Amino acid sequence: MRRTVLLLAALTGEILSGCSKSAIVRKFYVLEALPGTLDTRLLVEKPLAIKVDVRDFVITKAYDQTRIALRTRSNELSYYYYHLWAVQPAAAIADMVYEVVAGLELFQRCTRGYSIGPDYYLTGQIMALERSQLSKKESAHLSGAYFLFDAHTELPVLQHTFDKSVELKADKSMNGFAETASRMLYEEFQIFLQQIVEFYQNEKP
Repeated sequence: MRRTVLLLAALTGEILSGCSKSAIVRKFYVLEALPGTLDTRLLVEKPLAIKVDVRDFVITKAYDQTRIALRTRSNELSYYYYHLWAVQPAAAIADMVYEVVAGLELFQRCTRGYSIGPDYYLTGQIMALERSQLSKKESAHLSGAYFLFDAHTELPVLQHTFDKSVELKADKSMNGFAETASRMLYEEFQIFLQQIVEFYQNEKP
């Protein structure tokens, strides 16, 4: 009897101890356009007379998942278990691109996905999207390209490539990393949009 009482007391203690500890939960982060400086050259008087689709991006397999990648050595990647992207990067980045373009009202028509009779479609490729801890520095590293394809010929018309790292100084949290990565994507896309505007203005009859 005494042994049973002691066993129950021990189990009760373990349960109470477990309940007193904070639950470890997974946290999810978004890639999205952030308010910031807008290139005024993108503020056109009226939409460009072209119809554009925004399609999912192609992501290198190592990053084509919701787990956030961490690089601690030149050729070594690990993945966070409790920190994840809320949406697969291939779709999340395309959503961000669409949000920016639709908000600017830059084109006569802009569709997320596939539409009937587009003139062009926007897409891209991401070669690296990772948090980096190298040489005692913590950074956001992003590498890839934006593409504009002719929807009739399926041939690329324009592209903008990038490969950059931004050190995490003021905010080294995972939210700070996601915010920095979002800003990098947004800034590079603004550069590409300006290329599109200049291309259309030079090529139109």
